[in-house]
Amino acid sequence: MEAQTASARFFHLLTVEDLEVLRELLDGILQRRTEIVRNWHSLYLQHFGEERSLSEREFVLIFESALEHNMSALSDGDIERYAAGAIRLGATLAERGLPLEEVIVSLHLFEESARAALRQWLTLSDEASAAFSKLSHVRTILLSSAYFRSLSAASMERAAALEREAAQLPRQERTWFRGLIGASAPMRALYDRIEMAGASRCSVLIIGESGTGKEMVARAIHSGRGGGNNPFVVLNCAATPKDLIESELFGGQCPELNGADTRHLGALQAADGGTLFVDEVTEMAPEVQSRLIRLIQERTPPDGSSERGVPVDVRLIASTSRVPEEAVTDGRLRSDLYFRLRSSVLTVPPVRQRTGDILLLVQHFISKFNGRFGRSVVGVDEPAMRALMEHSWPGNVRELSCAIEGAVVVAKGPLIGLGDLPETVTQQSMRRNPVSRSDAAMAPPVVSFAEMEREAIRRALETTGRNKLRAANLLRISRKKLYAKIRQHGL
Repeated sequence: MEAQTASARFFHLLTVEDLEVLRELLDGILQRRTEIVRNWHSLYLQHFGEERSLSEREFVLIFESALEHNMSALSDGDIERYAAGAIRLGATLAERGLPLEEVIVSLHLFEESARAALRQWLTLSDEASAAFSKLSHVRTILLSSAYFRSLSAASMERAAALEREAAQLPRQERTWFRGLIGASAPMRALYDRIEMAGASRCSVLIIGESGTGKEMVARAIHSGRGGGNNPFVVLNCAATPKDLIESELFGGQCPELNGADTRHLGALQAADGGTLFVDEVTEMAPEVQSRLIRLIQERTPPDGSSERGVPVDVRLIASTSRVPEEAVTDGRLRSDLYFRLRSSVLTVPPVRQRTGDILLLVQHFISKFNGRFGRSVVGVDEPAMRALMEHSWPGNVRELSCAIEGAVVVAKGPLIGLGDLPETVTQQSMRRNPVSRSDAAMAPPVVSFAEMEREAIRRALETTGRNKLRAANLLRISRKKLYAKIRQHGL
């Protein structure tokens, strides 16, 4: 099925005539595939050196068989079989941990090797050269698509594995719970409240400062008792113009350019059977809040909605960054709506109340952004960690995530330094320890290179649970070199 979908999607780039024009080239690649793969590996070795992900044996084993299968399929005019092979290759490269840039560059190196091997006896016409370029585009799209699907599946499986592992731990040892990270007492108390809320279908109010992760808490509640397979629909009242919130929530009639009206499905109907998360409910007009009350009471949309009177099975979770009692006094939150919601209230602690979780969060974000940007940062040095611990984090987890994202991008070594962090994060620490950012960035290391290397490898092994393939990929070195360094440093 996957191959058929891929073929239908990309077939317009290659025609039957293109395959006919390429037939001699394809047959030549098949005949000389051993030579082409050997030259291809030489180019790969020259380009990536010690940073390469595949040994010579792995490279030949993966690419020679793929080349034979895919070129044979094209030579036979079977574009679906070719697409299936390209998809399989993309998934294999993702599973082996190759960075995407290494995958893309390797494809270009194949073209270079193929053209060089065939140049002696085959002169490509302009038509054949254009067809070969189109084939390259198809191959890149297919492999990239399969690569990202495989990474996504692997990420979901890792999350599920972490969840299963966390479920086996004693409650007091949890550091991960339904996508939330933290082992502090406030977070463990929150996990308990989430479990209790997830076990029922009652409405919930989540209170927390901006950036604390209220939506993630809502998703964690939603996933309780198998709810993760049902719809989870978000209506962000703070990001939606106030005059549109009602129609976004309940739906309505949308005038078309031709004068006809079509029915707009609101968030309420979209969430039927699942959860509707109303983020920043205090930004919703009081009259719209009153309609939410009927939803809670009667499980039917109010008069004036697009599906008036049609029952809906929706669990309501609302959130606010305001103090609810103050919002009621200010007229931002209807008292009758608050009375309906306050039977189940969860408060998400700000980062300044859970500083013991900062190291866990930092490690999580480093791993996340290493994968996104193809970096190999393994940790944070002591001055930078001190700054992270001393910062008040008014933007909470969102601010911390942004700070680590930027630091991972600009870090010049395996450890994030003080100079890699935003000034807003370091200024408090700099006042206590008056050394300029430039001095901090230029200061000589207090440890030797060998000690720094040992610490980077130790942290990589610790982060990956001593999975040497993943640790090597994280450090951007070959497994062979990693094994040698482990022996050298006694790790």
